Amino acid sequence: MLFAHVPPVIFGALTPDYSHVRQFISELGATGAPYGGIVSLGTFLPAGVLLMVTCAALRRRVPPTRAAQLGLAMVALIGLSWVVAAVAPCDAGCPAEGSARQAVHNLAGAVGYVGGGVGFVMLASALHRAGAAAARVGATAACGVLLVVGLVAMAGPELAPVRGAIQRVMELAASAWILATAWPAPGPRVP
Repeated sequence: MLFAHVPPVIFGALTPDYSHVRQFISELGATGAPYGGIVSLGTFLPAGVLLMVTCAALRRRVPPTRAAQLGLAMVALIGLSWVVAAVAPCDAGCPAEGSARQAVHNLAGAVGYVGGGVGFVMLASALHRAGAAAARVGATAACGVLLVVGLVAMAGPELAPVRGAIQRVMELAASAWILATAWPAPGPRVP
């Protein structure tokens, strides 16, 4: 998870006039960005692969139902979107419309956030049915809702001044859930 969050802070600080509040994380790896290649291949690619591998490793930490396993696979789509961002960097400014590469980039982001959001909701439902603690179920569902609502909010022109902050909250929430699920809980294993 450090790969997903620390390098963007560092490269954002190094990039002239970059704002973590206003700008998408992908803009650090955009075509023509000062550190674009390093960010894309040295951050987005390994972060995405690690997120997908982590989701695969978490299979035993969620209920062994089809819904839970599919939900976790859908959360892994967030990692896939990072991998696509590495090989299909956005155009400068990460516009809604642009080159074919930008279209692929945007589609991958939408699939990652919507798929991940639906995956979290599926996981929440499976956790509820398995008798997991209400706080875990609620946090899982909240991650799902946050990803989908956040994607819609980032697309709105009225929230453009804070779209970078919205994206970071979305990413941090997903990472926090993954870390909390991976961290061994004291006592007997609970679904």
